Amino acid sequence: MEHEPLAGQARLTPPDADMARQYLKQAEAIVERRERVVDRRAGAWLAIVNAGIIAGYLAVVTLGFRQPVPSVEFQALLIPILLWAQISTGISARGDRGPRTPAWRRLVTFGGAAVLVTALAVFTLIVLYESISPRWMLLPIALVLGGFGGYGVVRLVRASRGPRPLPPVRAALTPGVRGGTMLVGVVLGSVCALSAVPDEVLRSVLLFLGLLALIAWFAASGTVIGLPLIGASWRWPHILALTISVGVLLVLRVPALDGVVLAPASYLLAGLGMIVMFVLVSAVSGRDLDA
Repeated sequence: MEHEPLAGQARLTPPDADMARQYLKQAEAIVERRERVVDRRAGAWLAIVNAGIIAGYLAVVTLGFRQPVPSVEFQALLIPILLWAQISTGISARGDRGPRTPAWRRLVTFGGAAVLVTALAVFTLIVLYESISPRWMLLPIALVLGGFGGYGVVRLVRASRGPRPLPPVRAALTPGVRGGTMLVGVVLGSVCALSAVPDEVLRSVLLFLGLLALIAWFAASGTVIGLPLIGASWRWPHILALTISVGVLLVLRVPALDGVVLAPASYLLAGLGMIVMFVLVSAVSGRDLDA
């Protein structure tokens, strides 16, 4: 490659063979360090968990609509699902390869979008047409689990063949991230506890107000309590607390879809447990984003 100097500047002297070899070795070392700093396994596990949560949400919503009297219990899941989406954005950003996206990765993105659109189309047909057997509900669930979960498994296998990533540099959560972590627990716990409200209209109004408050939190994504920043700062104990909380919210919705009314104390205790769990993990060290 011929070097083209800037206007008014002298042409640079090309390096000799030894210096060129050192440049190449240094470039290879930089690539290796990057692969050891970026944990591809975490991104793979995130894709698998995302697939499970989306599939569970679709199952609960479909069951709710297919009841003789359509249940609105699934509406309580909208807040935790949106919360999860924002936090997972920050988690996945830690493994971002940069602005240049290879062609095969763009193909995977389009494929994922096609899988999601197909799953939503089948889901819509099942909801709108009662003549369609509920067994077809397994199709969008299988599409999501096979598409997104399968992609996560492939990424996990590929990541296991690479160099072992370095452990993340730990640091105490900043005051903003720590407060935001506790606030996540308060939001999830409150959504769970609201299921104990006997009046359905009042419960729907309170959930709607909670949704508006969450949207306002989304608008603060660039601040010290932004959800993407919180997700990027978390380590596995924080992510595990979020996964358990969302999973509990999904499980608690299932009996209500069949008309089974759980004791209000069940929702109150579960909600209190979520708040306490997030208060505890907020004291656990997170990732040093400046390292």
